[in-house]
Amino acid sequence: MQNEGCAGIYEIAHVFRDDAPDKTHLREFTMIEWYTKNYSCLNMMNDITDLLASLDHAGIDEKKDRNRFESYAVFSVAEIFNIAYGVWPTSGWSFEDYFEVAKNHKIIHNPAAVVSKLHKEHLQMEVFSILYDHAIQKYFKDRSELLFIKDYPPFLRGMAELSNEGWAMRFEGYLSGLEICSGYQEMSDSSELENVWNHNNEIRSFLGKKPHPVDLELIEVSRHMAGVAGMALGLERSLMALHNIPDIQSFKLYRF
Repeated sequence: MQNEGCAGIYEIAHVFRDDAPDKTHLREFTMIEWYTKNYSCLNMMNDITDLLASLDHAGIDEKKDRNRFESYAVFSVAEIFNIAYGVWPTSGWSFEDYFEVAKNHKIIHNPAAVVSKLHKEHLQMEVFSILYDHAIQKYFKDRSELLFIKDYPPFLRGMAELSNEGWAMRFEGYLSGLEICSGYQEMSDSSELENVWNHNNEIRSFLGKKPHPVDLELIEVSRHMAGVAGMALGLERSLMALHNIPDIQSFKLYRF
């Protein structure tokens, strides 16, 4: 993509994630991934709708609703929390802010004893994830429409840029209650990316996990990623959501 005239790249490949398999998760699955220059998260959402519409009708009864993906819903994380908990979090919310919401809604009762700054940051991520998952399960799991959730807290930025308001410019896509994709605006400050990478490894080390090797080549290339948006979509889970397949393990029979 650094070469003039290359507007974007894509890859379709088998990937492996060492999580316990269940009805919605394969350890080895097919991922469609692409990156495009001069693109936004909104552009990526529109790409997803086009791709899903194609997957929905490929070799399928022509009578299916072709208007299914002409529109979709977009909520920010702050809007999700307002719907579920009646609060409007800011990008600067602390561990105490999130825990107060969890305590008031009787989702978490007693906090773990905070032993260090790194431990507190880890607990903040855990409490946020519990609140977020609870909100999705209670208010959005049964929605059949395509749903995107955007603007995540900065401590969950990964390699995403931050907005002027401090939110991570990334989003996740859900269909029929299943998370099928995630995308973000690429971070383009190599020094900032290296700092984020090292800090995440500090938290992993604190938790007794093996640090991720620092990819210096990727960090160097990030200087050329301004204006680039990236997306990753799980093919089997998307097909599962599109065609009401009850168990993703059935895809072990197929090769994509």
